[in-house]
Amino acid sequence: MSSQPSSPVSLPPAFPSPSPLPPAAAPHRSAAPHLPSGTVRRLGLAAVKGTRHTELAELAITGSGPDGDRRFAFCAADRSRVLHTIANPALVAVRAQWREPLLTLRFPDGSVVSDQLTPGAEFAADYWGRVAKLRLLRSRHAAAMSDYLGTDVVLAAAPAGDVVYGGAVTVVTTSDLVELAERVGDPAVAQEDWRFRATITVDDGVTAGESPRLGNAVPGALVQLGEAVLRVRGRIPRCAVIDIGAGGRSDRRLMAALATYRRRAGEVYFGLDCAVQRPGRVRNGDPALWAGQALR
Repeated sequence: MSSQPSSPVSLPPAFPSPSPLPPAAAPHRSAAPHLPSGTVRRLGLAAVKGTRHTELAELAITGSGPDGDRRFAFCAADRSRVLHTIANPALVAVRAQWREPLLTLRFPDGSVVSDQLTPGAEFAADYWGRVAKLRLLRSRHAAAMSDYLGTDVVLAAAPAGDVVYGGAVTVVTTSDLVELAERVGDPAVAQEDWRFRATITVDDGVTAGESPRLGNAVPGALVQLGEAVLRVRGRIPRCAVIDIGAGGRSDRRLMAALATYRRRAGEVYFGLDCAVQRPGRVRNGDPALWAGQALR
């Protein structure tokens, strides 16, 4: 796989560079001081959909979610659909980094492809039953990924949120992770929050089984994390992607464990699906202040 970049070409205005956030408003005060609080433990995103979730020291949360999250996606060669991680688990073993103008992919064998992107035609592709409006990108990445996956793919740029299954931001808590680790019988699971590809992990300082818990916030509840304020939309339905390890193979039975106590109407749930109430920056170590409706 080649590591030499092509001639410089910037993305078109439809896919601008991250823009500065407006000054933060006054801190959001909890309307219910008795509710528990916490601390941001981990922040992360994936620049290319399906690739390894990358841990970051800070994130800019825009109105449409984390700036740069799933900015790119690989699609079937006929451009009919966005690749699903569950059908292409080897994607999880690839690390992606976007630092304009270079997109860099690091493959498990140690090879690296770093190249600039030439915009092509716009096209529509299916993403879990809805239409994603994408733009074809020409670079060395598609050929490298095709070789790696063993199937022909193309690379595309995605507008914010178009290839995100749920809400703009997702949150998991340490108490929920600890409870799952206890049910699985492996303490290491409590440190594997990257499996859930959550935007934010909050250390809520609650022992598994204690109540109230941040992970049980009901729809409409608000949480301030750093400068940003999120509104809870509900629980996140999960699939077998959470069983896929860093090597791109299924190595856990987390779905089976969750199904024993987090199953409702045929779905298995873990974490909070959130909308952005107020944009802002979030950093590791920032406080998490909860307000709004009560917790269970």
